[in-house]
Amino acid sequence: MEEPAEKRQRTEEPEGETKEDAPEGEKTEQMEESKPTEEEAKAPEPAKELETDAPEDSRKKVKETIQFLPHDTTINVLPSTHSNLLISMKEGGIQHFHAGARANIGLTGGRYYFECKVIELTHSQEQSHATRRPRPEYFVKLGLATADSSLVLGGCPNSISIDTDGNIIHNRTRSQEAQKVYKDSVMGFLINLDPVSPNANTISQFKDGVRSSQPIKIPENMLGKPLYPSVSFKNATVQLNFGPTSMAPLPFKCPMVQEAAADDAKITPAPKAAKPELFVPVCLPDEGTFDWADVWLSKNPTVTELSDRMILEWAEKSGIWRPRHKSSNDKPEMQFQVPELDDYSMRRAIYSIAPLQNRSFLVMEVKSNLLADERQNLLAKFPSTFKKTALVVMGTPKADFKEHTKSLLLKQKQEALDKAHEAKKMELARKKLNEQRLKVQAAAAAAATNGDEPAKEGEDAKMESKEDEPKAEEKEAEAKEAEEEAPKAELTPEEEQVRFCSHEIKDLTGPMLTINFPKFSMPTKDEGFDDIKYEWDNAKKSEEYLNEYISDKKLHLRVDDLRPGLWFEKQSRDWYTTLHGWHHTLADYESKMAQKKAKAALKKQAELAAKRAAEEKQGEAQPMETDAEKEKKEGEEETKEPADEEKKAEEEATAEGDEEKKEEEKKEEEKKEEEEEEEDEEAMEAAFEALDVFGVENVSDIGKGVPLYKDFKFEDWILMNLRFELHTMVHAFKKDVEDKDREGIHVENLLFYYNRYFKKVLSFKEYGVETAEELFDLISDAVYLTPKSVITSRLSDEMEAPLVFVKITEEARRFRTLKVDLGEEAQFGVKLNVAALTAISKNALPRRLGGGGGGHFHKGYHQKGGQPYHQSYKGGPQGYQKGGYGYKGGYGKDQGKDHGKDHGKDFGKDFGKDHGKDSWGKGGHKVGAAPGKGNVVPPPPGPPPAAGHAAAGGPLVPPPPPSSRPAPEAAVGGYGKASYGSKGKPAVGYQPYGGGKGFKGGSHNDYGKGGYQGKWGKGGKY
Repeated sequence: MEEPAEKRQRTEEPEGETKEDAPEGEKTEQMEESKPTEEEAKAPEPAKELETDAPEDSRKKVKETIQFLPHDTTINVLPSTHSNLLISMKEGGIQHFHAGARANIGLTGGRYYFECKVIELTHSQEQSHATRRPRPEYFVKLGLATADSSLVLGGCPNSISIDTDGNIIHNRTRSQEAQKVYKDSVMGFLINLDPVSPNANTISQFKDGVRSSQPIKIPENMLGKPLYPSVSFKNATVQLNFGPTSMAPLPFKCPMVQEAAADDAKITPAPKAAKPELFVPVCLPDEGTFDWADVWLSKNPTVTELSDRMILEWAEKSGIWRPRHKSSNDKPEMQFQVPELDDYSMRRAIYSIAPLQNRSFLVMEVKSNLLADERQNLLAKFPSTFKKTALVVMGTPKADFKEHTKSLLLKQKQEALDKAHEAKKMELARKKLNEQRLKVQAAAAAAATNGDEPAKEGEDAKMESKEDEPKAEEKEAEAKEAEEEAPKAELTPEEEQVRFCSHEIKDLTGPMLTINFPKFSMPTKDEGFDDIKYEWDNAKKSEEYLNEYISDKKLHLRVDDLRPGLWFEKQSRDWYTTLHGWHHTLADYESKMAQKKAKAALKKQAELAAKRAAEEKQGEAQPMETDAEKEKKEGEEETKEPADEEKKAEEEATAEGDEEKKEEEKKEEEKKEEEEEEEDEEAMEAAFEALDVFGVENVSDIGKGVPLYKDFKFEDWILMNLRFELHTMVHAFKKDVEDKDREGIHVENLLFYYNRYFKKVLSFKEYGVETAEELFDLISDAVYLTPKSVITSRLSDEMEAPLVFVKITEEARRFRTLKVDLGEEAQFGVKLNVAALTAISKNALPRRLGGGGGGHFHKGYHQKGGQPYHQSYKGGPQGYQKGGYGYKGGYGKDQGKDHGKDHGKDFGKDFGKDHGKDSWGKGGHKVGAAPGKGNVVPPPPGPPPAAGHAAAGGPLVPPPPPSSRPAPEAAVGGYGKASYGSKGKPAVGYQPYGGGKGFKGGSHNDYGKGGYQGKWGKGGKY
C-alpha cells in the first residue's frame, strides 16, 4: 500500500551552481565529483529520510520568550520590538561590516527547529582603490554557536553555519553542501542533539519545508556545550521564527525552539541593572590597559566594548582586508582603503548609535579617558538614562590580573621557544638535504674521473647505505632530535614578579604620549560621573601613583616641539664673540714671542758670521817680498825721522785700544740684556706655574701681555667649548620648556637636545669615549650627572662673563698634565678625533689649530717696505667668519686683496724672477763680491715670516730656526727660480717663501688651509 503523500520523503538534490569567491581568510574545500553512470542518471534513487515524527514530550517547557538580547547582537543590528525582525545599518561605513545576533537560549539536547525568512536584500556598491576590498555582496548565515563564540558566524572554531549560497562554514573553512536560498524563501534549520536518533549531533537545512541538505555533523569541540541559534547577515533584513508555529512545516513532526524542554535548554538571563551603564576606564599607557579590559569583559559578558581595537577585530571577522601593521593599540591606523572606513565615518556612526541602544558599554580609550576635557565630551553624548561610572585602574594589580599576566608571559615565552624549535628543525632538514646533494655530486664527479657510467638509483642507494653505516648512530641522534617536541616554557622568579606584560605595539605613539601626558588627570564627579570606582589601589594611592608617573615621564620623555629661545641665542652669540677675541689675543701673543725668538736667532747667526769672518781675516797668508824690495824698504825706513815713527805708533795703539774697549763694552751690555731677559722669562714661567687660576681678573693678560690660555692645546679648546655648550643647554632647556616640574635633561635625551640646540651631532667616539657617562667624566668640573642621570651644571645661569670656563679648563689642563707626567696617561689622557672635531667645532679653535677659510691674517703678506699687515683682516663685523677677524673692507678686503694678489704676485714673480736671475742667479756670491752666477746667497732681506702670518686658514707657527739653514758653502743655487721666484724647487735648507700662486706641499713645514698641513692660499704670501 502506497504511503500518503504527506508522509513521503520530500528532499531536493542541490542544484549545480557555481560558488562565489570565499570571503577573506576562508578556505574552500574542493568537493570530489564522481561522474554518474548512465543508469544512475536515468533513475536516481532519493535518499531515505531518517528523521521521524517526534514523540510527545511531557517535560516542562521553557517559560522565557526566545529573543535576541541587546548585548548578544552586534552594534549595527536594529531589532524590532516584536517578531524578532533584525535590520542591519547601511550607511556611514557600517554597511561593510557583518551583523550578528545570538538567541538567548542554548540547546543541550533533543531535536528542535527554527526558521529564518529573508525580507530584504540591499545592493551596496563599495568604492575603493584597494586591490583587495570588501565585496559588494549581501548574504544570510544561519547556524549554531557557543556562548564564547563571536557573533559573526563561521570565523572561529566555536560556530557552524549554512549561508544562503548553500555553503557550510566552520572555522574559516567552507564547502557547498546545500541549495541556495533566495529572498522571500523560508530557510529552516534543524538541530538534532538526540543521542538515540540516527542523525544525532547533526544540523540540516530546509528550504520552504523541503530538505535542501543532508545531515551535517556538528564539530566535536562544540559538543557538550550549550549551542545557541545564531544568525549573521549583511545588507539584509531578516525575520527569525522560534515558534511555536512554523512558517513552512517540515515533512515530519518536530518541536520548535520555543517549545524546548527546560531540561534541554539554558536560558541567558536579561541584565539585572535598572538602566544601562557607561564604564570609562582610566588606565595608564602600557600598564596592563587592554589586558585588564580583556579580564574585565570576561567577567562582564553583557557589556559591549567601544574602541578602535574592537572596530579592527570586527573588520577582520567581516573579511575586510587591511595591513597588519599598526602604530599603537589606542589609535591604530585604519588603512582599509575604503573611504567611509579610513576617514573614521564608521567610528562616528558607532558613537551615534550607541547612546540609542539599551545596553551597557565599556569605552576603552586610553588617551581620551586620561584627559578631563575629552572625558566630559564623551559623557555629554550619552543621555541621563545611562549610569556613568569611571573605573580607575592604577597602582598595584590584584591577584587575578597578576595570574593573567603570568599566563600571557608564559604564552609569549612558549611561542618564542616553538619558533626557535621549528627553525632548528628546518636547519637540520636543510643540512641533511645539502649533505645528500654533496654526496651525489661527489659520486658523479668520481664516476666521471674514472670513466665509469653513472650509477643507477638503486646502486646509489646501496653505496650510500654502505657509506653511512658508520654514521648510523649519528643519523639516529639527529632524527631523534628533529622529532623532539619544543621545550616547555617556565617563568623565572624575576619574570613572575613582572606586573605588566610588555607588548610589541605600544598603547600610545611616542609623540602622542609626549604631547598629552602632562595633562593626565584623575576623574571627578564634576565632569559628569555618577560614580568613581577604584579597581586596584584606593583614591589616595592612585593619585600619588599618577603624579609619580607624570614626574617620571617628564624626566625621560623628550619635548619634540622644543625650540631654542632668545636667552640661548644671546648666550651663544656672546660666547663665540668672546672666544674669537681670545683667539686673536693668543695669535698676537704667539706672533710676538715668535718674532722675539727669530730676532734672537738672527742676532746669534750674525755673531757667528762675524766670528767666522774674523777668523778668516786673521788666517789670510801674507805675500812674500823679494830681497831687493826688502832692502829698499829698509832703506826708506832708515831715512824717516825717529819722531814720526814714534808718533804713528802711539796713534795706532790708541785707536786700537779704543776700538777694543768699545767692542768689549758693547758685548758686555748685550750679554747683560740677554741675561736679564732670560731671568725675566724664567721668573715669569715660575710665576705662571704658581699662579692662582681662579684669582685672575683678566684671562687675556695676567701680566706683561701673557694670556692665561697661552698653553692651551687642541683638546683644551674643544673641552672648554663643550663645557660651555652643555652648561648653556641645561639652563636654556629649563627656560624654554616652561615647566617648573621638569628636573632637567635626562642623559638618554642628550643627543636629541644637543642637535636641537646646536644643529650638529654629538658623537661620543669623537671625544675618545663610548658612553655619555664617560663623556661627562671629562668635564665633570663644570657639568655632571645626578643619581637620576639628569644633566646638571655646577655654574649659575646668571654669570656676567664666560671667563670661568677658561679658568676651569686651565685648572683641568694642569691637573691632566701632572697626571700624565706621573705616568697615568691611560686614565687621565684625552684622545680626541682631531679631524672630526675640527670639522664640526671650527669656531671653537684658534686658526693655528685649523678652521675655516681665510686664515687669521689677511691675504697678502707685504705692504710697501716688506712689513706685515698685523691688522688687515677680511671678515664680518664680529668674530671669525669666512675671511678672518675684523671688518669686511679696508685692509682686509681691499688692501689685503690688492697687496696680497697684486703686490704679492708681482713681488713673488717679478722680484724673484729678476733678482733671482740677475742678482743672485743660480749660484751665490762671496763676501764683498756682487751677486751673480756662482755666488752663495745670504737669506733674503727683512725678517722671515713670523708666527701668525699664515694665509687662507694656515696655522700660526714660528719659522724654522736659523740652525736649520746650511752654511754658505753648503748652498747650491740661490733664490731665483729655485726659491724666491715662481714655482720651483727651493735651495737646500731654505724655506720656499712663495711667489706667483704660492707653493704647495704637505710636509711639516708647509702650512695650509684647514690645519697644520695643506697648501698656501692664493695671492703670493708667506
